[in-house]
Amino acid sequence: MAFCRKCGSQIDDEAVICPKCGVQQNTNINVSDNVIGSTRNTNGIAALGIFLPLIGWIVYAIMDKTALKSKDLLSGNILGTIIYVVLFIIWQKLK
Repeated sequence: MAFCRKCGSQIDDEAVICPKCGVQQNTNINVSDNVIGSTRNTNGIAALGIFLPLIGWIVYAIMDKTALKSKDLLSGNILGTIIYVVLFIIWQKLK
């Protein structure tokens, strides 16, 4: 059992509000390693789309579109494709 942070009454460990005084209790929200890790991993998948857009488009075509990484890969693919098209146009103009 836990205790209310204001009145000191004994409350349930998972109580959000004290049933006696009505004060909201501190609720610790734990951020799992998966959420933090997914942010780190999505940067790598976005880099794939930027530096190797052809491979990025192939991977995007076969991957699960509901995955968090798919949005980052798509944005990386779009950015990478735009960069390569602009570089190709500049290269053609310099010839």
